[in-house]
Amino acid sequence: IMSTPARVSRGSVSSSSHRRGRSGGGGGSHHGMPQTLPRNHSHSRPPRASPHRSIPATAPRPSKSILKSDVKRVIDELNKAIGHDRRIAAITNACAEFDHWDEAKHNAELQYGSANALSLHLSMSDDDDEIRMICAALEMVFRASGDVVRTSFQEVGSAIVPMLLRLLERCESGNMKHADVSILNITKVLLYFSRVTELRVTLVRHQGLLAALVRVSTSILNAECRTIRMRVLANLANPEDNKGAMLEHTGLVESVLKVAALDLSEGAREYASQALMDLASTPLNQAIMAKNDRLLGTLVKLSVIDDKAETREYAVTALQNLAFSKENRTRLVTYGSGVVLEALKKTVSSDPNDKARRRAAGALTNLACEDTADRMGSHKGLLETLSD
Repeated sequence: IMSTPARVSRGSVSSSSHRRGRSGGGGGSHHGMPQTLPRNHSHSRPPRASPHRSIPATAPRPSKSILKSDVKRVIDELNKAIGHDRRIAAITNACAEFDHWDEAKHNAELQYGSANALSLHLSMSDDDDEIRMICAALEMVFRASGDVVRTSFQEVGSAIVPMLLRLLERCESGNMKHADVSILNITKVLLYFSRVTELRVTLVRHQGLLAALVRVSTSILNAECRTIRMRVLANLANPEDNKGAMLEHTGLVESVLKVAALDLSEGAREYASQALMDLASTPLNQAIMAKNDRLLGTLVKLSVIDDKAETREYAVTALQNLAFSKENRTRLVTYGSGVVLEALKKTVSSDPNDKARRRAAGALTNLACEDTADRMGSHKGLLETLSD
């Protein structure tokens, strides 16, 4: 976390430079049934209560060698399974073996080739139930650590991402059974990929990835799927090399704005606000974004109305970023008869989030220049608020 100096500079701010990174993910699904992942992304499981007093409440854990042997056996069965029935049996066993939150064990599963075997089965299957199970198993194994996910992606990513994107589109078109379950698992796999910083630029360059993100506001998705997909989008908006391509992609900003302004999911709005902040952090995007009336109106709304502190903070930081560009300052000060100034004044004076107040003060610092001095000085209550 970068500490904010006493005097706010005019620099742009992105999520990687002003608050914690985006780690953790949504819950997994066993055979396609969603579960909730604890917020701390803990992979430990509580001991099972024993029905008999003579048996210890906590049984000794199997040795690492036994666990590795089980993993190897299950993956070997996947690799040798030929024919529909044997494949279903092998994938069922794999789901039972992979459904846990032990990161070290998931690391071993990927290192022993689980993603390779599942990817091969996915490429050969046209059965909806089998596809659902494979997607569930993939979501499980990619709960591994970032380094291991990155290594596995380098081996299978070029094959598996296009398949997942095609399946996602097929599910969203209503042409698959259990579509909602598969959508959730595929989206989580993309989330796990997007959490790895080194993979974000590569992911954006996959044909169809940005189009899938655009559909966050048009497809019939449940709140969890919308939130996770918007989180993927926010992760991918963080690298400098992605910001221009994402802003220019047809319909992407419009979808983000729709979610930010109208979505009932608090989490989806938060990640939409975060994505706008990151897109606005590069000078290449700032002039274009400041010309978008709907975008400015959405940021103003989020900064003063949204209930979640982080969402307000991101929106105010996006305004601070846009104010960094000198050519935007008059535009922002005069937009909507001064609603940007009013929103920043309100944030500075009354937002309980200290970071949001500092960002609002930084935005006002950025806006203050010879061309805007008169307008800012005459805005009702602004000088009094700053003097307090």
